[in-house]
Amino acid sequence: MFENVGKKLQLFAKIDFYVCIALIAFYEITTLPDLDKDLIPIHLIYLCLYILGAFCSALLLYGFGQLIDDVSEIRKNNPSESRINPTNAGSANNPYSAQVDILRNRLHKGLITPEQYNQAVEKLKQSNHN
Repeated sequence: MFENVGKKLQLFAKIDFYVCIALIAFYEITTLPDLDKDLIPIHLIYLCLYILGAFCSALLLYGFGQLIDDVSEIRKNNPSESRINPTNAGSANNPYSAQVDILRNRLHKGLITPEQYNQAVEKLKQSNHN
């Protein structure tokens, strides 16, 4: 039920928009013939505002669903440095390991190239042995 929340919100936004448009159309079809001719322009302005409101609410809901999808994708592809995983579990006690973990995270984020990563690790190894 709570899996793929972003996609479900996007689908709900689309359905909500079309249902609102259908309800507005039904309301207009049933009430427009009974209106005075003087009230028709005001009624059409309200109609445009109703459609704009339905569109804006659907757009916000769809955008929020897209945001959830994007954040989920980022979280899957780029684990946070603050999370503890088997590769950095001992970093707090070992400064060398912590520095290598920082470099590894920068490499995964694309902030440094593999060559830069290898050079920095070699420098750390040399300074650690001295």
